[in-house]
This record gives sequence, C-alpha cells and structure tokens, in this order.
Amino acid sequence: MVQKLSCYILTKNSERYLAQILEPLASAIDDLLIVDSGSTDQTVAIAKKYGARVLVRPFDNFKSQRNFALENCQNNWVLSLDSDEVPNPEFIDQIKNLKLADFKYHGQTPDSFGIKRRWILFGKEVHAFLPCSCPDYPIRIFRKDKVTFGEGSNEVHETPTGSTLHVVLLEGCIFHYSCDSVFELFNKMNQYTTLAAREMKKKGRSTSWPDIFIHAFGAWVKWYFRKGGYKDGSVGLLLGIYAGLYTFFKYLKLKFD
Repeated sequence: MVQKLSCYILTKNSERYLAQILEPLASAIDDLLIVDSGSTDQTVAIAKKYGARVLVRPFDNFKSQRNFALENCQNNWVLSLDSDEVPNPEFIDQIKNLKLADFKYHGQTPDSFGIKRRWILFGKEVHAFLPCSCPDYPIRIFRKDKVTFGEGSNEVHETPTGSTLHVVLLEGCIFHYSCDSVFELFNKMNQYTTLAAREMKKKGRSTSWPDIFIHAFGAWVKWYFRKGGYKDGSVGLLLGIYAGLYTFFKYLKLKFD
C-alpha cells in the first residue's frame, strides 16, 4: 500500500510562483493545502485550479500559521513548502519513490527528511542570505505525529522539533526565489525585524546604542565575508548590507517599540 502525503503552503499574494509549484506537485501529492492570510491577487484561484484545498487564517506569526496548517493536513506524512520554493523534477521523483518505499530510506524509517534548498535572489544563486548559508538542508518532509513547530521555534524562524532521525535527500532540490526586487527585500526586512524584536522582548532582552551598532556591524562582516557573500558580486554586497540593516532595525525596534 502506497503511503499518502499531504503538502501545505502558506500564502499571501503569492501568485508569482504558485503555478510552478503546484503543477509538478499535483502528480505526487495526495492532499494539497493552501493556508492563505488574505490574498487579493490570483493566489486562491490558482490554488483551486490545481485542486488544492484553501483555508483562510489571518496572519499573526509563522509558528502559529504552520501549526494550524499541520493540524489541517489530512495525512500523517507532510511536505512543507513556501510559496516561493519551486521543486525540480528530481525532487518530485524522490517524493514518489519515498511513497512507494513506505518512507523507508536505506533500510531506515526516519521521522523526517531534509531537502536541498538553493537560494535565488535577483536572478542569481547566492552563497549566503541571512539567516542561511546557501544551499541549506531544512527539514521539510516529516510525520506530523512526531514533528511539530514547538519549543525550538519562534515567531520568525520556525524549527521543526521532535525528529529522531534526520536524513538529507540525496537527489533533487527546491529553488527558493526569495526576492526579486529591493522593495520586496526591504518590505520583508520590516516584517521580520518586527517579529524578531517582539520575540526578544518576550524573552526579557534589552539593548543599548553601542550594542545596536556593534551587532549591526558584526552581522555585515559575518554575512558578507565569513559566509561568502562577497563571492556573489553586487547581489552579495546588497545582501551583506541587508544583513547589517536587518540587525540594526531588529535591535532598534527592541529598544523603542
């Protein structure tokens, strides 16, 4: 008996890449779920075209949004994708093979699997984009009775917890088309730094002017030099500046909000 697999995607005005994601998934996924937080473009229409169920939930934070999606997936095995992550054909084949193998891999039955994720920004594959070295291998296929977005997660960066064995898929990848414009990049920065500052404040963190500038400069050095952003030319320079500004505004909001 072939195991069934759900896939959920969080969306808001996500029409740009959604068809490219859903079209290949339709042949491999048994239950497509879109959790939308108020799209005004063609997101919902595209989702329904490919047979996806659509649930609407106002956005509060990513951790809550993902746990809501998990609760509403029909199958125990779940694939989690973002609305700008496009799977390549080899990865779709890997999903089909995993289902046929009852989610066994090299004789083991893990609770979760990692995906190779390659980051594309401004049309260029990059080596680093805060908070990830690129490519990275996030856990994206897992059993929802074992893995949730729990204590290891915060409002900005959601970390699946509960897995006893993490296996990286050796074939296929997803392409993460994170930002295509400076406006989109800094709009994302504003949203994420607000959530990050709120999370730090909940934990009793505080900051000072010297700390704000030290952390911001350190972030620029880390992501432009140590993480290899300098290898990516002008895009890498922009993303290094972004890392510094992201950190600056995160701590600035912590101080004044």
